[in-house]
Amino acid sequence: MRPSSTRLLFRGRHLVALGLIPVALSLAACGDDPVEPPVPGTALGDWVALVSGRAHACALNEDGSLWCWGDNTWGQFGDATTTSSALPVQAAGGRGFTSVDAGGDHTCGLTTAGNLLCWGRNDVGELGIGTPFSSPVPQAVDGGPYDALYPGFYQSCGAVSSGALECWGASRWAGSLPVAPSANCPGYYGAFEWPCSRSPAPLESGLTFQRVDIGLFFGCGIATGGQAMCWGMNDYGQLGSEVTGECSSNNTVRPCAPGGVVVAAGAGLRDVTAGDVHACGIDTNDEAYCWGSTQFSFGELGTGEASGSGVPAPVATAERFRVVRASKGNSIGSHTCGLTMTGVALCWGYNVEGGLGAPSSDVCRQGGADVACALSPVAVTGGHTFSSLVLGRQFTCGLLVGATEVYCWGINGFGQLGDGTAGSRMQPGPVSLPTT
Repeated sequence: MRPSSTRLLFRGRHLVALGLIPVALSLAACGDDPVEPPVPGTALGDWVALVSGRAHACALNEDGSLWCWGDNTWGQFGDATTTSSALPVQAAGGRGFTSVDAGGDHTCGLTTAGNLLCWGRNDVGELGIGTPFSSPVPQAVDGGPYDALYPGFYQSCGAVSSGALECWGASRWAGSLPVAPSANCPGYYGAFEWPCSRSPAPLESGLTFQRVDIGLFFGCGIATGGQAMCWGMNDYGQLGSEVTGECSSNNTVRPCAPGGVVVAAGAGLRDVTAGDVHACGIDTNDEAYCWGSTQFSFGELGTGEASGSGVPAPVATAERFRVVRASKGNSIGSHTCGLTMTGVALCWGYNVEGGLGAPSSDVCRQGGADVACALSPVAVTGGHTFSSLVLGRQFTCGLLVGATEVYCWGINGFGQLGDGTAGSRMQPGPVSLPTT
């Protein structure tokens, strides 16, 4: 039985009619790894991994079966449909996986046979399969073999055994990709093309990493040797350091560093997470720091102030953290959550749809109105302790200590809470995962 603290090897906005872009319907050539049909009445094992994209989430059982719920508009479940579900459904055609993760509108998994597969949206090369086609069935990723994969919203990276990265996907900012682009992709906004790489390409800097997280148009990681580094766009200070480079988008120029820079005080950080335009890290004393922008001033940095910071700033709490995670793909407002050393969940940032899992007393401005937010951490209600947390767009899910249940809270427009209900909910509630 795998322990409930098993590390995820894989890292999870615009809704467009599926018929507007081609969809690949063929099965991945090397991806047939079906789970043995369970004996009727046989109990499933523990839930060993939990992941989320923009508006869907998935849980991996210790028997290798994968179950997903929420938005399936782009085939994020990999079940050969584009039918969303407010209840968990078995994903990826019954294949068995050893690890999984999700990006914005796609999901990836390492099969029990050792194959790396991705499925879902692929406008800008998110799947790394060398084609422009989205796919509601698993497809084999080019490149590798990989020891770890880190899906982001628009771009992803995979780590080979040496720790060297291969990356793919796109950025709307020319020159900000960490790899040389090989094509132009249509881009999510439709107004102009984005430089992209539809297949994995080596990281141009040649840096190697122990761990990585990919944000919206940037990424961060702990490099071999222990330095915290970020690369890509720095238009909101999300790289945590000053840069001299510039990248362009539709006749607009903004600061960037595609080759990467050391985060200020980066030698003291042991882990990092990348969001839309902010990032956070944990130092060797288990204290949390965040940097970048709150973008719409909703307190995503958790510093007690609505303003951003171009260098790591301490999160306003005396608590020590095991892990901190930032949400991605939020067109309105983002949030951040962390787990204390005892498994208590704390969250901060945008709270209009209840994604923080607790009432918040701070008020932030959205347009001309006051909206709910938390400028510093608040404890998630319910008294639960979690072994892991994942954050989507304005919703959060956590795997309980003991690995028997998953709880979700926040926005629920696509069934992201996984309990068959409609409507947002601030109070954490159990996902209706199968038991047999």
